[in-house]
Amino acid sequence: MKRGKGVLKPGPLFPLMQITLAELTTERIETWLSREAPSRMTQTRLALRLLKAFLNWCSTHEVYKTIIGSDIVTKRITSTLPKKTAKTAACSGSSSRGGSLLFGTLATLSILLTCRPSS
Repeated sequence: MKRGKGVLKPGPLFPLMQITLAELTTERIETWLSREAPSRMTQTRLALRLLKAFLNWCSTHEVYKTIIGSDIVTKRITSTLPKKTAKTAACSGSSSRGGSLLFGTLATLSILLTCRPSS
């Protein structure tokens, strides 16, 4: 399957796949964020959330709990990322039209789901 035009680049978590779980430290995550965040902020935010979920999962299993530290992803790390903001280009012009279109679509789906023909 062809996906997009141009050269594909590895996902944001790819650099962390090159190291073992025991080598994953707060400093490595900070370095990774400082490299990835400037070029693709949204994808890096998602990758950090996925990494945190994975590390939380690891902390619930005896085998992995001993390999990783309990506080690898700290608030200091998450505070290094700038706050997320809404895109402004998509809202220029008729922002209310998009909202009413969404509401209309949801209302239509709701009616279709609740009003079934009687047999």
